[in-house]
Amino acid sequence: MQYGETERLILRTITRDDASDVYEYASDDETIEHLTFQKHTSIAMTYDALDNFFLNRKEKGLLEATCIELKENHEVIGMCEFAGYDANNQTAEIGYVLKKKYWGQGYMVEAVRELIRVGFEQFGLRRIDIGHFVENKRSQRVIEKIGFHYDGCLRQQVKDGKGNYHDEKVYSILKSEYESRENK
Repeated sequence: MQYGETERLILRTITRDDASDVYEYASDDETIEHLTFQKHTSIAMTYDALDNFFLNRKEKGLLEATCIELKENHEVIGMCEFAGYDANNQTAEIGYVLKKKYWGQGYMVEAVRELIRVGFEQFGLRRIDIGHFVENKRSQRVIEKIGFHYDGCLRQQVKDGKGNYHDEKVYSILKSEYESRENK
């Protein structure tokens, strides 16, 4: 299912057919340095993650996992998704990852902006959260460019794929803030 589209990107539901593209970034040490999952050491590990974590969310009452596809060649270059979802409170948390060769080209800012639009306009969310390890300055720049409100820092909040705990900077955007920006 297609969730959203920008000038260069398509946000769509991830499938098993995307495994080789997912493996490309999930097996790269530098790409996953500030993420919460273990490095994928085989394509079988990627298929396992797809089957047991990403492809079964709808049955659990969660929003489907979405990948970022380049329009020009249909390559999956990462994920930008609602990793956390609370239907009762109409909130969700964005998580994302991007292949290293596409860093610094504005793709993630473009994808996150579109996911925010989808969250507020299609899913009826009230608040969207996002966070990053304090050390992850690239992610911080993405979040700041989009205009999230800085809520604070949670000490030793998140465990990385190697089992180390990190402080996490957390941010949010409210639907009313989004609507006031869109109406300008």
